[in-house]
Amino acid sequence: ASSSPVRPPTLRTKLADPHSGTGAGSLTTAAGPYVQAALAAGIPVVVSSKTNAGAVPPSGGTGTISSGFLNPVKARLQLQLALASGMGMEQIRELFEGKLASYL
Repeated sequence: ASSSPVRPPTLRTKLADPHSGTGAGSLTTAAGPYVQAALAAGIPVVVSSKTNAGAVPPSGGTGTISSGFLNPVKARLQLQLALASGMGMEQIRELFEGKLASYL
């Protein structure tokens, strides 16, 4: 009997789900292609950390949005509200990262 491969989540299922990275929200090699596909489709990708301490630094040119000091649950809520309010990519980036640089 042949088993079908496990299908990765689609962009649609991950739309308002921040990436919960390790440490300072770092991306795994496996997550990279999905993140790049989402960004290419104009979908904001918020990177957060499960550590509950410290902040995720700004992306440094990767296109992702830092959750700052928000854990994944709080980042998801803020992202959902931003999307429901009709905010665009740069407005969402400003919402999450606007004052972050002054704290780091």
